[in-house]
Amino acid sequence: MNHHLLQGFLNAVLPTKGMYVIWTNNIHNKYKRNYPFHSIEHVTNYIETKQELYKNTYIAVGTFEDQPDTFRRTNEKARYFKSLILDIDYGTKGGKPREYATAQEAARALETFLTATQLPRPLIVHTGWGFHCWFPLSENISPTQWYEAQDMLGALAFATGLKVDRNALNKRSQVLRPPETINFRSDGEDRKVQLWYPHPTFLDATRIIPFLKDSCNRFNVPMQSHFLSEKTNNFTPIDIDASEQPIAKASAVTVLQNCKQLKWATEHQDQVGYSLWFAFLGLCKFVDESIELAERLSSQYTKHQGYNREAMLAKMNDYKAGPPRWRATRPHQARGRGRSASGRAPPAGDRGRLASPGSTSRPRGPARPPPRRAAPPRA
Repeated sequence: MNHHLLQGFLNAVLPTKGMYVIWTNNIHNKYKRNYPFHSIEHVTNYIETKQELYKNTYIAVGTFEDQPDTFRRTNEKARYFKSLILDIDYGTKGGKPREYATAQEAARALETFLTATQLPRPLIVHTGWGFHCWFPLSENISPTQWYEAQDMLGALAFATGLKVDRNALNKRSQVLRPPETINFRSDGEDRKVQLWYPHPTFLDATRIIPFLKDSCNRFNVPMQSHFLSEKTNNFTPIDIDASEQPIAKASAVTVLQNCKQLKWATEHQDQVGYSLWFAFLGLCKFVDESIELAERLSSQYTKHQGYNREAMLAKMNDYKAGPPRWRATRPHQARGRGRSASGRAPPAGDRGRLASPGSTSRPRGPARPPPRRAAPPRA
């Protein structure tokens, strides 16, 4: 193991203060655990001396607050960050193809992204089945700044055609593989995790967010926190319950002119995923000329199950005003202890889902009394 390479990598990408975390996952017994440390030296020592067979080792991207009792690696506990990240996968997993077929194809897509965005070459950790790209910063930034920068970085990747793992973009508790470890897989195709490009170029932490904002404007990509951070203060809160007059619905033309995300989705329908398309249909449902707006959004939408006009309208009508209808997650919460009226258990995919996704809250009913237990026999 190359001690100086590992130590230099961790010093470049990890914050200078806070609690550092190593997370391990045993592929055989599925045992997972967080190991907090007070210094990077302790992290390096653990990686070099405590690695075990079949136990995958990860490091947290950020640092966390000191927790004297039970340590928890959660988004709310994150405190500092000193690098931006992208996770690019290739090959297959579980017999299913990933975003790219080969490492060469993924590398070419990364080069195209770097050329288009004018970002420097990141520290590239080759995990054996993908690239973990680290863009080190000159100093620590807050979780809010990191979240905004990651959101814009992901939007730029999407705009330039780079396929990245979206689940790894904005999670403040995210973990990635460090170099000089082993990527254990249940199928037996274990591979060594290596640092391919060990020469860091540090980005100015005070200028990275303005740079990414300018890049997003140049590519004209919708990005949630980018637009919200500039326009939130312009909104006037409305007390709907106290309002005597109903709020007028916006027209389809007005919505398309003022909502950059919906306008982008209409113009780039081939790049809109199913979940995002379904969410946009919910917006269409509650505006005037809703059918016209939904047709504009879905006129070329055949990527997912080939929805025609009638099926699209049926999907849009799934959104209903008012509290949602919930399906039980645990068997004892469903009717007849996990059974429907027909006597069958609800499908596993429907447990815990909203039957009406357009609403996000529900009134809580009276608590169910606990089951009565038989008294123990007397002696």
